[in-house]
Amino acid sequence: MFEAVVGDQALLAPTVGTFVPSVEPGAVVDAGDLVGRLRRLGRWFDVVVPPSTAGVVAEVIGGYTAVDYGAVLLRLGDVSKGISIAQSSEADADGDGVAVRADVEGTLYLRPKPSEPLFAPEGTTVQRGDTLALVEVMKTFTPVRAPVDGVVGAWAVADSDSVEPGTVLVRLR
Repeated sequence: MFEAVVGDQALLAPTVGTFVPSVEPGAVVDAGDLVGRLRRLGRWFDVVVPPSTAGVVAEVIGGYTAVDYGAVLLRLGDVSKGISIAQSSEADADGDGVAVRADVEGTLYLRPKPSEPLFAPEGTTVQRGDTLALVEVMKTFTPVRAPVDGVVGAWAVADSDSVEPGTVLVRLR
């Protein structure tokens, strides 16, 4: 097992080899989490997040990519807080709560599977970083996470509706 090297909001290759990621953009990673495997001299080694490092995966290099020591394996967002958040700003906060917006264009799903309950029905208390919904683009699912602690208001978009970046999905009070 190798610990990735930390550099400017990125995890870097701890040695040379061929890297195969095991995380996708939007995943929240913390110290000790597996982020991929590195093949070196015919052997596979797990690559994990080093201590005191956490964040949301913003970008991952392609699978089966040859890397040198110190090459970027993945970029992290919000490293200091270690949590993924949906698009939000102070301008989104008003008397009705904080607006949670779509990050990407795609189809919004309010439940993990059609037969399962909603991630966050109206009136549910959520904590910062909790998954509220998923946005699917070409079979890739991006989680929509709570930007703050709060109570879920009425959903502005229905399950399976199309959304654009910046679309207000729900407000947290």
